Amino acid sequence: MLAAEGITVFVASDSERGALVGSASLVVVPNPTYGGRPWAVVENVVVARELRGRGIGRRLVEAAIEKTRRLGCYKVQLISGPKPEQKAFYKALRFDSANCPGHRMYFDR
Repeated sequence: MLAAEGITVFVASDSERGALVGSASLVVVPNPTYGGRPWAVVENVVVARELRGRGIGRRLVEAAIEKTRRLGCYKVQLISGPKPEQKAFYKALRFDSANCPGHRMYFDR
């Protein structure tokens, strides 16, 4: 995954634990519209349960957003779970969910 072009994995580590405590994946997609500017998707934002609420997830997502800006992406999007705290988390990061219906298809579930 790390060797694949267009994919970046952001990680948060805890040096005291010697372990990863959070991650977020960013996939940049080439695009024939918007003047050829790419778009991006953030996925798999995860923080160790006992460390949530400390800004780790926010820093991971902000790093992904900053990279999309540097790459000239015209948008970054994600799909969140339905829990109120998930929606509030992304709203605080200025993601807009109004008028943005999403659709998913899972395989082998």
